[in-house]
Order: sequence, then C-alpha cells, then structure tokens
Amino acid sequence: MERALSKLRPNPKNPRRSSHDEGFDELVASIKAQGVLQPLLITQDGMILAGHRRYEAAKSAGLDTVPVHIANDEARSGDHDFVCLIENLLRSDLEMLEVAEYMRFCETEYGFDAKGISEMTGIRIETVKNYLKVATAPAEIKEALKTDRMGITSALELLRCQKPETVAAILAQPDLSREAVRRHRARIEKSSTPSLRMMLEQIEAMDELLDYPEYRAIQSLLRQVANKMIDAIAQRRRTKAA
Repeated sequence: MERALSKLRPNPKNPRRSSHDEGFDELVASIKAQGVLQPLLITQDGMILAGHRRYEAAKSAGLDTVPVHIANDEARSGDHDFVCLIENLLRSDLEMLEVAEYMRFCETEYGFDAKGISEMTGIRIETVKNYLKVATAPAEIKEALKTDRMGITSALELLRCQKPETVAAILAQPDLSREAVRRHRARIEKSSTPSLRMMLEQIEAMDELLDYPEYRAIQSLLRQVANKMIDAIAQRRRTKAA
C-alpha cells in the first residue's frame, strides 16, 4: 500500500529527535536508487508510528509516495512507550534475540498476539511465531544465540528436544548448524530409546507383578508383539545382506 508523503505527519511523541544522524545521507542515496524498501507504520489518519527516519529520507530523496502499513486500533493512541517499542522493533540493526524479546514484550505488556504483531510490523506471521518461541527459550539456548553459536533455525530445532539433558548434550557440540542440531537430536534420542530386546526383558520381568489373569493376558500379547517385531527386523536385515 502506498500513501502520499503530503498525507503523512510525524508523531509528536516520536522518541527520535533528529533523523539527520550518521548514515542519513547514505539512506537518502539508497532510497533514490531503490525506493523505500521497508514500509512505514502509520495510523489510519496518517500519523507515523514507526519510520520517521525513512519518511525524512524519502522527502530528501524527492519521493511523492512511500509504502505504508496501517496499524490496528490499539496502536492509535500514540502511547510514547508503545511508539518506542515499534520503532525499536523495526530497526535493522537489532540482534535476532532482541527482536524476539521486543515481540514478547508486545505480547505480554500490550496484549498483541502473533497476528497483531505481524499486522503492526509487516513481518510474516510465521516468522513472528518463531521469534515468540525463541523469546521463551531456556537461558542456555538464548546464550548460544547471543554469542552467535547458532541461528534462530537451530534454536527452533533445539526447542523440539523433550529433555534438558538432550539440550545440554547438543549445546556441547562444536557444530550447531540446523542440520547438525537435527542429527545430534536424532542420534541422542535414538540412543535413549529402549531396544526391543530390552522391552522383552522388561515384559518377562513383569511375572512377579502380574497376579491377575487379565494382566497375564496383556503380558502374553506384549511378548508376542515384541517377538514378531524382532523377527521382522532380523528378516529385513538378512534380506538386505543378501
């Protein structure tokens, strides 16, 4: 959506006092060459909530219109803290964990869900949901993000682990790329899964606990299933070997 610059007005509570800081001239040159790539966040009546610097640069670049996103009703009040929050969230120099924590703050302090945050910022809702997951990650995962040992996709993969000890074991590995984390998780979870023979031994050990006929019937059924699975796996291995 495009809106004429003449129809926009700065927010009087804008926390950025001057847009003409270091790098402003470079931004103007970039906008002259490519236009405004990131939409401004505005109210329905044209007050700018986020993007004052892009607004000023677009005027300096001689543009007539700029792309905009119109915020929902909750953002119209122009609350100073809220405007600061959105301004910060849309900065390009934020670390991914900072973005996640800002989004979490939108959720907990202002009551926005992932859809609302997406509408305010123009960020895809799936991306917002992933950031919100990272925002509630355990401290050790956040630390790995802060120190650039892993990216957000690796963190999301790590969050699928069911046990804290699995997370700790994976974080001890030197390679924390997404594929490496996935391999580590599969290997650790597979090694911690009881084998069929171990299950069969546990079934046999139930003898002294099963004093009722109906329980013994269940034990017999479990024994049959486990033995059949063991035989099937053995047959499959023999076929592959042949």
